This record gives sequence, structure tokens and C-alpha cells, in this order.
Amino acid sequence: LAIAGIGLMILSGYTGLASLGHAAFLGVGAYTHAFLLTNGIPFYYSIIIAVVVSFFVGAAIGFPILRLTGLYLAIATLAFGFIAEHVFIRWEHFTGGNRGMVVTTPEFAGISFYDSATFYYVCLIALISDDGLQHYSMGRDIEIAVIDGARRLGNGLAFPAGPLREPKSRLSEVDFIVNNGGPTEADEILMTLSPAKFIHLNSGKEYSVDKWPMHNQVHAIAGVGNPNRFFDLLLRLGFEFDKNPFPDHHKYNKRDLYFLDHLPILMTEKDAAKCKHFNNSKIWYLSIEPKIESQFIDRLEEKLNDR
Repeated sequence: LAIAGIGLMILSGYTGLASLGHAAFLGVGAYTHAFLLTNGIPFYYSIIIAVVVSFFVGAAIGFPILRLTGLYLAIATLAFGFIAEHVFIRWEHFTGGNRGMVVTTPEFAGISFYDSATFYYVCLIALISDDGLQHYSMGRDIEIAVIDGARRLGNGLAFPAGPLREPKSRLSEVDFIVNNGGPTEADEILMTLSPAKFIHLNSGKEYSVDKWPMHNQVHAIAGVGNPNRFFDLLLRLGFEFDKNPFPDHHKYNKRDLYFLDHLPILMTEKDAAKCKHFNNSKIWYLSIEPKIESQFIDRLEEKLNDR
């Protein structure tokens, strides 16, 4: 729906043209996706195929009416909308007709969209830009910068000479500076990460931090910005382990997690989301709960209310 809205905004905003058939193109993708899901195609693949099908249908309609403008373009796209609606209703084998289609609850990165609350937070996250402050053409109302309390600004230089995404002078322009781990300086807001639960990746069984069900010898995996932060946490929890650091955003394969023994594999929740399809019964992950100063929430609410 967001992609359709952006497409319509680009068409109308940049060209001044009116299209009345965008809902039909959205329907092509939605019905294709639903049909593939009901026939056993995994969620990820069905999304990609639905996008490709929508693209080719859009191209097939778009090229013949490429020279039309104004009212003529609106009439042509309106006609396609009526045709698509007729097909959606009549082609019952594919679309279910007026009854519609019932599809399985989708899962993405291990998150099920079964309840409305989960779907709400997924939509909310779509409105928050992570690592997006350096894209200056993107509008923003509130900017929050997070720095590592231990490493802080490193050598003070931006990529590729240093660890920063932007010059350190940008910190004077943002609304909030959140310090992950401390110690804080000046107006920085302290955030700490506390271990919450050990979760078995395949079964979903959960155990509190003080009730780890296996022996304390593990293989530790971390593909995050600062793997040593995770390893230090495991040391504080009393684990004995070999360190297996990977680059941030690493795309895992089965060889990365191949060990000759039967020791558990313990990783971050971010890494576990990329390994669920391996069906490896030795994988566990440690979930983390962030805690932040209450004054930050109060100040953030004030800024939101002022917008």
C-alpha cells in the first residue's frame, strides 16, 4: 500500500497527471501474493514474485498509454481499474471471487503478524528511519543519535577513515543524543541493555537469564556493530566460550555455524533472525531489554506534541 501511495504521489506530484488505476495494480500484486501463499510458496518468495508480476502488468498497460495525458490518461487508467475489478470478481479459481481468500498468517524475520498489535508496531517502525540521518534529502521532524558509551566517537573520523556515519559536528544539530552503556557526558541520555531471556530458536522455548538449562560451555556468535559487547555480556553471565565475530549485517550460511561438537550455539537476537531457516537445533539466542532514562520519554513526548 505504501509503494502504491508513493507511486501515485510521484506521478501526480512531479508530472501533474492523474491515474485512477493504482488500486488495480495494487490488487494484482495482492492477489498474486495471496494465491502463491495458499499454494505453499514461502512468504519471502511470494512477495518478490508478486512485485515482478505487478511490474510486468504495469508495463503492459503503461507502454500503450504512454503518450496520453490529462483527462485521457485518467480515462484509460479508470478503464483498467474497471477491467481489473471484473477479473478479480469473476476469476474465482484464482481470487476466490466475492468470498475473497484466506491466507496463512505471514511471518517475517521470525515475527508473526497474527495479532493487530504486532502489525501496528511493524507499521510504526516503517515510519522510523534507522541509520538514515546521513540522507539529507529525507525530511525529518526529530533526530536521535545513538553513540557507543565505550568507544564513543573512535578517532573522530567518518567512513572509511573512521567509524562515524557523519561528522561529529552533526551532534550539535540533533534533538537527542542517547549513550549506549555510558558513561555519559553533558546532555547525553543513558541507555542500558539488560539480558532478558534465553530462547531456543527452533522450538521457541524460553528461559530466564538465571535458569539457563544447559552447561555453560557454548559457541558464541555475534554479527553486530560491536561483537565484543555481546561477548563481555556472556562473560558476566558466567559462560565459557570461543568467540566467533562476524561483520555487521552478515548473511549467514550453514558453514558459519558448523561445529564438530554438540555444544550449544549462543547468538544475538539480530543474528538468530537470519538463521531460523537452517533448522539447527543447537542455536539459542539471548534477548535484550533496553532501559532508558524516564526524562527522555518525557522530553520526546513534549517534542511530539509540539509537532
